[in-house]
Amino acid sequence: MAKSRAEAGVIQYDLLKDTKKPNTYNLWQRYASTEAVKDHMATDHVKEMFMRLPPLLAAPFVQTDYRSAY
Repeated sequence: MAKSRAEAGVIQYDLLKDTKKPNTYNLWQRYASTEAVKDHMATDHVKEMFMRLPPLLAAPFVQTDYRSAY
């Protein structure tokens, strides 16, 4: 997480744990631009995370992208 937080264009990068479902997490990320997101996804540490993550999950990983409604 420290590597991701140190990337250029990262505004917020937090791992949140659900208070009612102890095995449920949300990775909340905010970036300065679409290009910063693309740069993040291309880093070696993110690629490695996606390779290691599936066996640790009880349910499939779901990525949802949001943008401001106003």
